[in-house]
Parts: sequence; structure tokens; C-alpha cells
Amino acid sequence: MPKRGGSTGFPCPACGKRASRVYNSRTNPSGIRRNRECLDCGSRFTTYERQDDDGVNDLPENIRDAALLYASIDRKKVRQAVLEIMRKLAEAR
Repeated sequence: MPKRGGSTGFPCPACGKRASRVYNSRTNPSGIRRNRECLDCGSRFTTYERQDDDGVNDLPENIRDAALLYASIDRKKVRQAVLEIMRKLAEAR
């Protein structure tokens, strides 16, 4: 019998494969918690999903630095920096 499910984008912590199935899903105020089972090795793991709100849109248009000079914020650069930090944190684990 062929295995069902597909690529989720979430790698299995045990084997690293991306094929899993969701066997339980719960919503809460901070997002969605999904219990998954890897289709390759059978291990179970949990993923937490939140709405894609990285807070970049909440930044003011201008900021004032230590010298009390105003500078505009490049939201694209801020988002890229946050994503880079998140990537490095994930690699360190």
C-alpha cells in the first residue's frame, strides 16, 4: 500500500526527510499546532505555525539615532536581517 501525504516543508528531526502526515491539529490564540508523523522513518514531531506577521510593518517610518538625527527605515533590509538571524539560529540547533 503506498504511503499518503506529501512534502510539508518541515523536515523530520530524526531523518531530515520532508514527507509527513498530520494526525492531529489544534488551533490556539498564538497559531496552529500540528502533530506530524514522518512517512519515511515513522517518528512523530510537532510543528507550530503562526500567521506571517514578522512585525516589520509595525515599525515607524523614521527612527531617531543616538545623535538625534532622523533616518528612514528600509523595511526590506530589516526583514532580510531578521530572516538571516532566524536561519542562523536554526542551523545552530
